[in-house]
Amino acid sequence: MKRNIYCCIVSLSCLALVCLATSAFSQDAAEEETVAPDTMTWTQLPEDHQEINLAAPCMMCHNYKVDATTTATRQMVRMGKRLEKDVLLKRISDYLEAGKRSKTFVLGTSLNNVPLTTTCDWMFDPGEKVMYAFFEIGTEKLVHIKENPLVSLNRHKEWENNFSTVLCIQVRGRAELFDGSSPVFDEAVTVSFPTLPAENRAMLAARAKKNMVVCRVAVEQIVLFDGTLLGEKMSSYQMWRRVDSVTPEYYTEK
Repeated sequence: MKRNIYCCIVSLSCLALVCLATSAFSQDAAEEETVAPDTMTWTQLPEDHQEINLAAPCMMCHNYKVDATTTATRQMVRMGKRLEKDVLLKRISDYLEAGKRSKTFVLGTSLNNVPLTTTCDWMFDPGEKVMYAFFEIGTEKLVHIKENPLVSLNRHKEWENNFSTVLCIQVRGRAELFDGSSPVFDEAVTVSFPTLPAENRAMLAARAKKNMVVCRVAVEQIVLFDGTLLGEKMSSYQMWRRVDSVTPEYYTEK
């Protein structure tokens, strides 16, 4: 009986020692483990940061903390290195094949706080910094634009589960509508169909003037989200503005 009690006491003592050792090891490991700090929307990448997996978002390691007045886009643009204004516009123009072919965008309009999105083809003129599209007469978006000319357009590449291949172009600007009696209509046909012979363009314009209007958007701002820039040690968010010293009215804080 005494022997059994002695063996039991020895076993319990060994178990206690193992538990204490395991607890101490776990505590030391927890103290040594580096916890990723919270990231604010304006946080700059530290020079001693470990190598980054460009395919993964920062939130895989960090918790984001934001405030109620700063938009994510405005702060993301401030992070990292920025392209020169002309270089950025050239990069955007190349993506849009400006002056060569039109690209499909989603157009966002709003009337009386009721939004509407429409897909349509646009040609970007990088010289004048305007975009042209042709709309059928009588569509709902024309009513929106007449009452509220501030518009937004967006074009993006399908998500591939990889941040290093993301491509998104967001445009903000002021839209104007022109019917067939305006010289802007002929200008839009010339810019939008550069490969058509002049005779064919004239025939196209004559036919389009009967049932279409031209929408010209004066581009005020373009935000480029380009994951390939990460590989160039640049910020993936870049912002181009027509007038750098002027904040568009829709960014005015009240």
